[in-house]
Amino acid sequence: MNFNALRSPKAALGLALTTGGLLLGLSAYQNTGFHRQVNAYLDSVLTDTQKRLPENALKGLAVASGLEVRTVATEPMLQNPTDIDVDERGRIWVCEAYNYRPAINGNPTNPKGDRILILEDTNGDGKADLSKVFYQGPEVNAPLGIHVLGNRVIVSQSPYVWLFTDENGDDKADKKEVIFEGIAGSQHDHGMHTFVFGPDGKFYFNLGNAGEQLKDRD
Repeated sequence: MNFNALRSPKAALGLALTTGGLLLGLSAYQNTGFHRQVNAYLDSVLTDTQKRLPENALKGLAVASGLEVRTVATEPMLQNPTDIDVDERGRIWVCEAYNYRPAINGNPTNPKGDRILILEDTNGDGKADLSKVFYQGPEVNAPLGIHVLGNRVIVSQSPYVWLFTDENGDDKADKKEVIFEGIAGSQHDHGMHTFVFGPDGKFYFNLGNAGEQLKDRD
């Protein structure tokens, strides 16, 4: 399956992030009383360990008749995904925040840094079966937003906005630069998040209340 259909705002398809993977769905999850009852039931029959198993990832979702939801990717293919984008080839790009708040949450860390991944379905079964590391480095620390522009990838990680460039088409970042900085929120989910081009041709991104000031590259 080519995930390119997800790029269209008119498509019924949608991607949802979970702590353990990606879900490809034809319906949005709603926090209704019925769904809360379903989740309460699952809490009574599944242990915390069982809740994190890939085969149980969809059991808390109730999908309307005629619609479908399925798992696209799970751990260990990706770890703690925070944002995604789909490129012109239908591949899913993921930024991870494995190293998010270790001092507060007591989480383990990876000294190699967080990763930017490319997920691909090579056999058309609707699941990602190929994962490539586009970039990993200790300076990439809990990024929260990603946007793919051809051979360039923009990644937000307060206080920086990174621009990665693949100059030879090997799906590896050859060049890395900071194109914007100064918005607070390092290791904070209220910092900078994702990006989008508006109909006016301007580039937009959102941020939380940890952002205290704006500065351009100069």
